[in-house]
Amino acid sequence: MVLYGMITRGMSAIPRRSMHLRRIPTVVSGVRGLSMKPVGKAMSVGGTPIPVVDFGEFDDTPSEKSRRVADEVMKAAKETGFFYLVNHGMPTSVTSNMFSLAHRFFATPAQHKEKYRYDAMTNTGWLGIASEKLDPRAGEVEWKEAVNMCRVNMMGEGKRREVDEMLLGEAGVLEEFNKQSHHLLLRLLRAFALALQIPASEGGIEYFTTRHAWTDPSGETMRMLWYPPPPNQTYLPAADGTQQRVTRGSGHTDYGSLTLLWQDEAGGLEALLRDSEDTVLTPQISSESDAEGLEVKGQTRDPKWISLPPIPNATIVNVGDLMEFWTDGVLTSTPHRVVFPTHTKNTNNNNNSDTGPARSRYSVAFFGQPSDTTPLSRVPSPVIKSKIIRDQRENTLFRGPAWVEGEKRAVMTAREYLMMCLSDIH
Repeated sequence: MVLYGMITRGMSAIPRRSMHLRRIPTVVSGVRGLSMKPVGKAMSVGGTPIPVVDFGEFDDTPSEKSRRVADEVMKAAKETGFFYLVNHGMPTSVTSNMFSLAHRFFATPAQHKEKYRYDAMTNTGWLGIASEKLDPRAGEVEWKEAVNMCRVNMMGEGKRREVDEMLLGEAGVLEEFNKQSHHLLLRLLRAFALALQIPASEGGIEYFTTRHAWTDPSGETMRMLWYPPPPNQTYLPAADGTQQRVTRGSGHTDYGSLTLLWQDEAGGLEALLRDSEDTVLTPQISSESDAEGLEVKGQTRDPKWISLPPIPNATIVNVGDLMEFWTDGVLTSTPHRVVFPTHTKNTNNNNNSDTGPARSRYSVAFFGQPSDTTPLSRVPSPVIKSKIIRDQRENTLFRGPAWVEGEKRAVMTAREYLMMCLSDIH
């Protein structure tokens, strides 16, 4: 039997998630004309309140300038669960090569892709349209193709050869992206360890990095996605005879520690804004413009899916479920989705008129995962300890996922949680 994380408030209990996904309220799909607003020292741009963090001064040591950057990262992660990262050191050529590879792979005939169907045991392979449901309860058809790839140094010789064939002989592009993304993940994890004030005796700034070692077996995953133009129908028949709404990606949270995302200029990503302890991030509405991009959703008084439009050379970072469990809910894994932008704008004429339905969208994601055997237990941080004391006083204790048999409760490992989540969506 499995007990999933619960938050207890007084006499009631609110499930954190059913299998992997917290319940998402039904809201209007999209927000129009969000105004800019500052979040701490980081400035939000592009018509959303999602902060932009400059990582340029982070030097991977407990220096004062690194602490300042780490505090900005922590503040952004607490307030929205999503932030743009600039000056992060990831070469643009590496991500450009991945996007070029995505275009070439998804343009191959179906016969080629069919040879490399998704394998759940290795979390590697091609997923066709409607073969994945990120929220199994939503009753939606996900109009996308994806290809998942496990970490390159975890592939045996046979799997590496197969992936190279799948990727048209360009596995080297994937390998370079994997190494560079993993390096950036470790740098971000040092920032979080610094902001959480983990004592040196417990691992200090390297607390998380030692649990994400390159040489350890891990569920770390790279993912290329193609969202074709929408079909003519808004609803399509399902296997059970029902009509299901077509979308690009249903609302969900990510299963790992941190996610790094690169998206093209098509837009459609959204996230759900929520309250933080310090700031209520309420969108400012205007009627002049459309906000398009990834959408984030949170629990403000009037919750809205907020667009994350593309910013050139910026990486989108979001907190995953494991970071939420490790921090006892100090950081929260934010629900997000991908939608069809309602209209595209024609900027080549004087009246900026609409030109019709959404075009294709491409994105590349890197899902940071710790070593398979890493327990989902609380991080030794005074920041988390002070929250637990406050939660006990307010009777709002957080509990992460665990295996429960009779009276015994055993903390899950990262691998167990990942496999549970993946089995739910495929």
